[in-house]
Amino acid sequence: MSKGERTISEVVNSLDIDASLLSNWIRASSDEGADAFRGQGKRSGVEEEIWQLKVKNKQLEQEPEFLKKVSRYNTNWRHSTLGYISPAEFERRNAA
Repeated sequence: MSKGERTISEVVNSLDIDASLLSNWIRASSDEGADAFRGQGKRSGVEEEIWQLKVKNKQLEQEPEFLKKVSRYNTNWRHSTLGYISPAEFERRNAA
């Protein structure tokens, strides 16, 4: 041990915890690094990636339903907001 470090037994005694608990903490820190003690509600890198993929998957699953609803839209129906012309005609007239 280098200067300033304490033995496991000293730490266990000062924190009044079981040695196995401290050993688990040391092992977790060694295995997981910064992700070992990320706090309540925070995700590890892998967990965050999985969560983002689930969100993206849900969006992609909803896309066909949205497209079905949009495809039912009548492009030939005349709209007062377009000066009583159809959206298709409006697009033709205003194409740049």
